Amino acid sequence: MFLSPAYRGQLDRFIFYPRFQINFTTVDLHVNDNYFEWASVTGSRIGRFSHEDHGDPYPNRNPRCLQAQQRKTRHLPCQHSRPRRPRPLGPSSVRARPALISLSSNNLSYARLGAQLHWWEAYPVPKIAPAPYNNPKEWGIVPAWGYARVLESRIPSIPVGAILWGFWPTGSHAVDVQLQPLEPAGHWREVSPQRSQLMSLYNGYIVHPADRLDADEARPVVAGLTALARPLFEAGHLLNYIFSKPGTHPYGFNGPWSAEDADLSTTAVVSLSAGTKTARSFAWEMARNRDAAADGPRALLQVTSVPDTLVASPPPTPEFEDAGGAKTLPPTRSVLYSGLRSGVEWVLESRPTRVVLLDFGVKPAVLLSAVDAIKTTAAAADTEGVAVPQVTIIAIGGESKVYSDAEMKVYASSIEALGKIPMNASDVRDRAIDALGPDDYFERLNEAWGRCVTEKGLGELELLWFRGVEGEKGVDGAWQALCERRLAANAGIVVRLDQE
Repeated sequence: MFLSPAYRGQLDRFIFYPRFQINFTTVDLHVNDNYFEWASVTGSRIGRFSHEDHGDPYPNRNPRCLQAQQRKTRHLPCQHSRPRRPRPLGPSSVRARPALISLSSNNLSYARLGAQLHWWEAYPVPKIAPAPYNNPKEWGIVPAWGYARVLESRIPSIPVGAILWGFWPTGSHAVDVQLQPLEPAGHWREVSPQRSQLMSLYNGYIVHPADRLDADEARPVVAGLTALARPLFEAGHLLNYIFSKPGTHPYGFNGPWSAEDADLSTTAVVSLSAGTKTARSFAWEMARNRDAAADGPRALLQVTSVPDTLVASPPPTPEFEDAGGAKTLPPTRSVLYSGLRSGVEWVLESRPTRVVLLDFGVKPAVLLSAVDAIKTTAAAADTEGVAVPQVTIIAIGGESKVYSDAEMKVYASSIEALGKIPMNASDVRDRAIDALGPDDYFERLNEAWGRCVTEKGLGELELLWFRGVEGEKGVDGAWQALCERRLAANAGIVVRLDQE
């Protein structure tokens, strides 16, 4: 057993999220040594419950009123004293504390679909939490991508102090992960029973040296960008794989996906909500990790509210070509949503036999407008010998918003009505690893990510740095900003949890 003395005598901070209602007011819960104290966002005390007398937990309020207010919370910051003697660490396990995480619209998806896709099972609410927040059927901890520092280890090749990249809770409390080695070296899989139904992408961990997050030079900035964009870059990388040989169905599971489906050589691509990090990653892949002359696409139209923040791809240099990058760039244009129809007209000038619409999280009305513009514009030109192209819609993400139940039903029905093909990045990744082998897959991915970072290939992304869990500049405030859609389209949140 390897034990870090830094673990003892400190404070854990949690954030609890109601599993079915995530779009109303915030209530803070502070846990002190001898009592729990609930406070509203303005700081006024609502109730107090002593550990010693085990009396009414809501002595100063009507219990129903308080319960109703709590059920309308978006999230609940909670502080708890750590035990002086932590529980024994299980075999083949490490205990780690999140050090740097990112928050994006993906985290809203983890909350929205946590029950169906088992994201709530990644880090169940701790039993030490006060009722009702220890009820895993009502409350959960939303996970996030980032880095954690190892505090204890029963795995000799993962020493105390090492940094683990992967899926972590949005809090500063230490968690145990049970790991089995994978290929290539340094990759691990989480195998705890409660995570058995979680998709494989979210059970993967990678070991980094202890100085990964050191404050010298540019390491924190690169680590922050990695936490924010690396998982989404991999999704863009996998989209490139879907449209390569042999390719795979966007939803995985051995779905029907022919060579013609994977072929973009006579296809134009329209990227909707192109300012998202996944869309930026896909555009970089098209420009820098593909030969458009041989493999297409014939044209790439990017539609976004922030076209000026996207990268205008320069001609590739000889050095870049030697590194395996694209030798021919696809014609690319970026437009505002108001320029969608004129953009479609430009796309159809390339005479595509198919147009692939990539929905990275656009409003349904915009998607319908894009489909209509393609069909009506092509039909008007049909008399000039231009056939109406086939339209394929791939759904990669949802809007950056909190969905109501009614809105979720509309979104689900639109998938069937429009014939959207949902993308399952985890299963596509599994297929790619099986086809290429883990060493080749991660070598390609790491090389592409490294070039993208060096070239600043994601464009003008602004990292917003937050610290700690509580308060406006912590996870608390970051989550509220996400839910209230207060972030610019080219901004992303990175939270340091080891510098509170």
